[in-house]
Amino acid sequence: ARMLDAKVKWRKLVDASDGVTGFAIHGDDLYLLSHQDALRFKVLRTSVSHPDLENAAVVVAPGREIVTGIFAAKDALYVQARDGTAGKLYRVAYAKDAQPRPVALPASGDVDVADSDPRMPGVLLSIGSWTRVAAYYAQDKSGKFVDTGLQEPGRFGAPDSIESKEVMVKSWDGIEVPLSIVSPK
Repeated sequence: ARMLDAKVKWRKLVDASDGVTGFAIHGDDLYLLSHQDALRFKVLRTSVSHPDLENAAVVVAPGREIVTGIFAAKDALYVQARDGTAGKLYRVAYAKDAQPRPVALPASGDVDVADSDPRMPGVLLSIGSWTRVAAYYAQDKSGKFVDTGLQEPGRFGAPDSIESKEVMVKSWDGIEVPLSIVSPK
């Protein structure tokens, strides 16, 4: 109800022209996922109380991987990315010049952050692949991911008779594109 109060002063933090498609907040830090001048996205940091996109710090620079999401947890900002079809996860400490650090994953495949909470450390992941149904992994106190058991593989959820490989191949125009190969073992 207070949000609709005429006395509440609203202000714009970003505009559609800024190319922002996602955000996360930690204290007064506003993290933004933007495709402005970054075809594969970048992560910026500015202030919630004094936003300044022109002078925002680049937390994750655009690169070969596509940044697909950002998530605030108590211990760090988690950055979800994709390299071809392979999912990646990075951890960025809440410090001025912190660099993204790769997070060791319990399995390879399509990685999705299923949940994060700024009051709790770590994230909840869903990881699935061509040959394994998605499973949910939570971080324990040491930071390692453990299977929660929330999604049982089922009879056909993880067949032993097939395997998959992710490779990069040149297309007709010379551009490398991801290719998934699923075959019998």
